Amino acid sequence: EIVSSPFEIKHTSSDIHSIEGESRVVMEHTGRYYEALAHQLSAADLFVSAVNPKLVKDFNNDSLRKIKSDKADSV
Repeated sequence: EIVSSPFEIKHTSSDIHSIEGESRVVMEHTGRYYEALAHQLSAADLFVSAVNPKLVKDFNNDSLRKIKSDKADSV
């Protein structure tokens, strides 16, 4: 269910605090680049979830592991 149309905000404290309503932020954790923004969003009392980019790419496949079976081992 789409509650609001997508919108952009700048990574500034004033823009982050201007987010209204019950917002949830989901971001890919890539190295340490996401940490400063995630901290600012969390400090503004927003729900923040950092997810593995591989899981985002393979959304339907919720495992980070490769197939492990006797048949796969024999190949």
